[in-house]
Amino acid sequence: MYSSRLRRAAAAVALATAASVISVGAAGTATAAPVDRGQQAQHAKQAQRFSTKLTINAPDVADTEGRAAVRGRLTARGIPLAQRPVRLLVKREGATRWALGRIEQTNRQGRVVFRVLPPAETAYKLAFFGTANFKPSRSGTVVVAARDTEVSIAVTPGVVDPGGSAVVSGVVTDEDVALAGAPVELRARKAGTKRAFEPIATAVSGTDGSVSFTVTPTRATAYVLVARKTATSQAARSKVATIAVKSPTRIAVRARTIGETFSVVGFLYGRGDGLAGRKVTLQEQAAGATGWTDVKSGRTARDGYVDFRRPAVEGTSYRLSFAGTTRLGASVSRTVVV
Repeated sequence: MYSSRLRRAAAAVALATAASVISVGAAGTATAAPVDRGQQAQHAKQAQRFSTKLTINAPDVADTEGRAAVRGRLTARGIPLAQRPVRLLVKREGATRWALGRIEQTNRQGRVVFRVLPPAETAYKLAFFGTANFKPSRSGTVVVAARDTEVSIAVTPGVVDPGGSAVVSGVVTDEDVALAGAPVELRARKAGTKRAFEPIATAVSGTDGSVSFTVTPTRATAYVLVARKTATSQAARSKVATIAVKSPTRIAVRARTIGETFSVVGFLYGRGDGLAGRKVTLQEQAAGATGWTDVKSGRTARDGYVDFRRPAVEGTSYRLSFAGTTRLGASVSRTVVV
C-alpha cells in the first residue's frame, strides 16, 4: 500500500515538472519552451526521487560481554522503507576517516540492527546510498564505549521478611583497578517484568571502589548498579540482582483459664488462608521477667489451628511465634496473661 502511494505521488510530481516547461505565447496559444531534452529528462528523474530519513541509536557503553546494538530506521515521508540496504560506517578511536562496515537489509518496519563489539570508544553512523526512486541519506553519529569500567553487584540477604531490609553493594573498577569517587546510581524494577529500571538512590564509590545501599523492598525487586560516565572513566552497568520478599503471615491468639490449666489457642494465617503443618512455638515470660523462653512447639492443623495447655500461674505471659520459611515471613502473636 505504501509503495503504491509513493508511486502515485511520484507520477504527480513528474507531471507537474513536465507541465512547468510549457509557456503561453502572446496570442494566448501554448508553445513549447526551448528546453534541453537531456536536462528535462534529468529534472524529471530527480523529481521522482523521494527524500529519505535515516535515524540511529545505540547505548553509551557496551554490555557486560562487550557487545552493543546499533539500531536505525529508514523512512520516506514518514513511511518505512522495507528491504533496503543500509551500510554501517565505523570510526575507531584515533582514526581520521570512516571505514565501511557491513550491510544489512531493513525489515518491514524499516528498521535495521547491527551487532558490534567495540574494542575501544568507537563512533558509528548509518548510510543509505539511495535507489532510482529514493534519495540517499545518512544518520547522525553515536559513540559506544568499550567496557573498561565495570561494576559488580551483590545483595545480602537475597530473601527478606515483609518490612525487612537488605544491602545492595558493588565495586567499581577501571581496567581491573578500584575506582574511587565514581558516581553510582541504584536502579530498581519489579522482578519478573521488562519495564525500564528506575533510579532510586545515588552514592559515590569509596577509596576501594565499593558502594552500598540499604533497601526495604515491599515485593520481589530486581536491582542494577550504574556507574555514570566521568571525565576519566566510562559508564558501566552491573548484572541484575534480585531480592525476594516473603509472604506476610499473622497469628491470631485467644486464651482462657480452665481450672488449673491455662489454654492458649492460635490460628496461623498467610496468603489469605490458614496455614497447615507449620511449626508454631509457645513462648513464656514469668511475672517480672524481661525475656521470653520457648516452652513447647506444635504443628498447625489444616485450618492453621494450634493449641497449647500450661499450668495457670498468675501473672505469667504467653505468646505464639512462627519463625517463617523460605517463602513465608515470620510473625508473633499478641501477648496474653494468666
